[in-house]
Amino acid sequence: MNPHIALVMGKPYSRRVIRRNVPYGPEALERESPDETDRGLVGFFFCGDLEMQFEFLLRTWANMDIHTVGVRDTKDPFLGAHPPSGGRFVIRTADERDPIVIQNMPRFVQTRGSVYCFMPAVNGLRFLARLACST
Repeated sequence: MNPHIALVMGKPYSRRVIRRNVPYGPEALERESPDETDRGLVGFFFCGDLEMQFEFLLRTWANMDIHTVGVRDTKDPFLGAHPPSGGRFVIRTADERDPIVIQNMPRFVQTRGSVYCFMPAVNGLRFLARLACST
């Protein structure tokens, strides 16, 4: 989901989001078989316009088949909301005549919850500071 400098939907550089994550739960070792241990990542996404940036990334790039050139007509393999029965992922080849199609793509990411936290701009912080000092 990162087209870098590609012109996306006619708006260059308008989809920038700072993304960071923090793991939780014990580390899974390669030799361990999958278990029911609660582990994963907590994602933090910072942006200036929630609708135009974060929501756009999930709605359009991950799930609406409008991705960077070369992988159109498919959902993002990791973040896309594939159905429980599995989804379809198309990998375009150099000549684009014979794409590789993966059927029954499982859903790799399971969202457990989400919270939108708003952070005021500098002017908002100044206002809150003046408000706190005046009481």
